[in-house]
Amino acid sequence: MNQFRLKLTDDLFSQVVAAIAERTGNVIGQKQVNMIESRLTKRALTLGVKSEQEYIKYFKENRAAEVEELISLLTVHHTYFFREYSHFEFLETNVLPPLVEKLKASGKTKLRVWSAACSKGQEVYSLFMFIDRYLQTHAPKISVEVVGTDVDAVSVKEASNGVYRWDEVKEIPMEFLSNYWIRGTGDIDKFAKVKDRARKACSFKQLNLMETNSFGALGKFDVIFCRNVFIYFQGSDIARISDALAGQLEPGGFYFVGLSESLPAMPKGLKKRGPSIYGPEVAVEPKAVQATKAQAPVAVAKANLRVVCVDDSPVILKLLAAILTPANGFEIVGTAANGVEAAKLVEGGLKFDVMTLDVHMPQMTGVEYLEKKMSASHPPVVMLTSASRDNMDLAYKAMTLGAKDYIEKPSLNDLQTRADEIRAKLRFVSRPGSSVDKAKALDFDKSFSSEIKVASTGKKANVVFFDAGRLTDLNAFLRDRAIGTIPVILVSTSDTAASDKAFEKLKGEVLFGSKMTKLGRDLAAGKFHFARFDDFKSFGKTSLVDHAICYSVLTNVSRVQWDACPRPKNLKILLSEEFDRSVFLTQLSNLFVSPPSSFPYMASEFFGKMDLRAAG
Repeated sequence: MNQFRLKLTDDLFSQVVAAIAERTGNVIGQKQVNMIESRLTKRALTLGVKSEQEYIKYFKENRAAEVEELISLLTVHHTYFFREYSHFEFLETNVLPPLVEKLKASGKTKLRVWSAACSKGQEVYSLFMFIDRYLQTHAPKISVEVVGTDVDAVSVKEASNGVYRWDEVKEIPMEFLSNYWIRGTGDIDKFAKVKDRARKACSFKQLNLMETNSFGALGKFDVIFCRNVFIYFQGSDIARISDALAGQLEPGGFYFVGLSESLPAMPKGLKKRGPSIYGPEVAVEPKAVQATKAQAPVAVAKANLRVVCVDDSPVILKLLAAILTPANGFEIVGTAANGVEAAKLVEGGLKFDVMTLDVHMPQMTGVEYLEKKMSASHPPVVMLTSASRDNMDLAYKAMTLGAKDYIEKPSLNDLQTRADEIRAKLRFVSRPGSSVDKAKALDFDKSFSSEIKVASTGKKANVVFFDAGRLTDLNAFLRDRAIGTIPVILVSTSDTAASDKAFEKLKGEVLFGSKMTKLGRDLAAGKFHFARFDDFKSFGKTSLVDHAICYSVLTNVSRVQWDACPRPKNLKILLSEEFDRSVFLTQLSNLFVSPPSSFPYMASEFFGKMDLRAAG
């Protein structure tokens, strides 16, 4: 098959990319070249086109339709719920109070918001939920309408559906879930959709920001968000569009752009009011608003949110230190490696505003900490853990014991992408008057949960690599009941003498009613088997090739050793953080780097989900 790659030649650029830039205002920079070439190549292959000239010919013959296809293909759609949460905080404290008073004074009952680059709708629904919740508390007779527009017709259609994967929806602060979302049914049972009230209050239209003369048909707005789209526009176009957007604001309205974006000039009639936030040059307010402001205390500089981070992973603590910085409005005032250390910080009088808490830790787990130390006077706690939120045993127990929200850290490699979610949820639960209807929230979450139950049937093996110097970690692993009934093979990577000595120490142990035995020809459910590496290598070649295997790695494993191990289709590798991960580079999709305290849970989750898939 002739698999080619389209290059951005002068001819291709002038015929295709320039046409898209003219239509949307997106300017192609050097950083986007590889992405553009890759997506154009994919489009050409979809069409069955085999050369650059053939694609250009097709483009000319089908220009109007193909431009729409390429807008969808080449415009950036990366977004998520409550992105850049500091803007929502500014809305709550600085924008909504005077706007609500102005609406009351004028007799109006609707606050209008425009998301002018709404992509697939996450920003629209975030704005609706946030503002609607505020209005229900402070002005129940006023409603909010949110209009979302985007140049991409496909994104507009998806946004109108209001259906998202649960993995996206659980980024939303838990306080919003039960009031605004329901679980899908039938073919979309792994999805959630917004409730009818939100859908009716949010509308979507295709609109090109370059065509500013079309803005007037949308009417006037109290708030306009146009975020994270101007990065691809020329300065002259940004200024022209911003002036046009400012012209669609009601007196006293506010205009928001992305935090990473800067405007080449101040939008007409506006002045800077905050980071990437523009408001009226002169306040246009009724006397009732002025009186309210006169009685209000003088605003003081917002203090950084003080955080205590509790996790037995030094790597996670370092990543949190990079995420929760003073520049982002946070200060980590204390860290702890387990619940015992966290309790000492609290008992010692440490002042803090919010705590991140892991579940699996030595000495005292996160759940045990909540059982013993959580009280009405304790600062809010957000679970930040490798334990799946879909597991009832842990997530719901933590929530019912007082945790305010739950964030998963599925792997160290992915944690950095969760930075905005972590910051948003910590800020959200720390707000004055923040409250969660636990019963409703947990009922909603529960509809997506799946209790982890590992069947003793089937071909499964939990293989634990260790050396004679890691017996402490090994003993903690063996005593965690989360490993269930899966046969456990303990593989010593030490030399023969050290391995034999380790076996002598372990063979007398009774673990959940089962004594340690040397690895033989068969694996028995609920049994613990010991092997030197060479014996395991021989056993694996003949007896484990058709098994699902979870490798728990408590020591360094050489490339030669790893190459000799069976690697079936159903495979999970759990690696202690201090050990070399380069050996497993060809298995990164199956690799999870974490403290050993999480291994038993993650192993049982792996086998439990595998059983669920088989049953389904």
